[in-house]
Amino acid sequence: MSHVRLSPQHCDMADVAEVFAAVRDGRIDAAEGEARLRAIYPEVPFSNGFHHGTTGAAWIPAATEQVPA
Repeated sequence: MSHVRLSPQHCDMADVAEVFAAVRDGRIDAAEGEARLRAIYPEVPFSNGFHHGTTGAAWIPAATEQVPA
């Protein structure tokens, strides 16, 4: 993945951007990134379905994720 879009939310978006950068740079793994994001904005539903070619609002847990070919 070469690009990511962060949609503004009612939380500290600078912290959110830092988490994404930390995962991108390999300073933390995806599971740690997810945990940090859930701590920053615990009540928001996550979605990554578009990345997996399914309903965009769906959430595919990391344990079942497969990188698209």
